[in-house]
Amino acid sequence: MADASLIDWTQLDLIRRECGGEAAVIFADLVSEFDGLFANFTRLVEIGDPTGVSRLAHQIKGSTSSFGLAAFSGRMKDFEIQTKGGGPVPTPADLAAARTLFEDSVALIHKERPDLAV
Repeated sequence: MADASLIDWTQLDLIRRECGGEAAVIFADLVSEFDGLFANFTRLVEIGDPTGVSRLAHQIKGSTSSFGLAAFSGRMKDFEIQTKGGGPVPTPADLAAARTLFEDSVALIHKERPDLAV
């Protein structure tokens, strides 16, 4: 995936300006909390709970879109829409691809905006 499509740099820089030095702490919290959130998301997928998947996808989408993780939050939006109203839950391959999007996005942000790499 091209770098430009992973991150909404305008959104990321807006939150950096608005939060100042706290942006790095907030971003670090988002990254550190991701494993737990994604584990819960995976559990909901595994038990086949489309309502739970839709709700948690919405929450994750909101948190990550605030920091400009455009591709990843877009994928969470897809999962939210797909499962709303009882639609099919994501596949294991979908989950793996989403996790990779998150990890690639964080790595790129840390590379391009080192002030956020705490």
